[in-house]
Amino acid sequence: MFYIITMGEKSTGGYFIEIVDLELDKDGKLKVTAKENTPNGELVTCAITHPAVCLELSRQSISQIKSIEIKNTEGEVFTLNN
Repeated sequence: MFYIITMGEKSTGGYFIEIVDLELDKDGKLKVTAKENTPNGELVTCAITHPAVCLELSRQSISQIKSIEIKNTEGEVFTLNN
């Protein structure tokens, strides 16, 4: 199973997203923390981009997972679209 975590459409380059923490709690909730990185006054390309990261879960791990929560390092919870 794959989960694609995106930042949506951006008008320049320099944006990226990365998974910084994975935790499976005792209740079977997989907690995923993603860090959203933005350009900070850096010289970037002028092109529409769609920053994303892919989380691949093995068959073995899927059987242990009852729910998934994906949030950024600021605590904002991402919406899951199945």
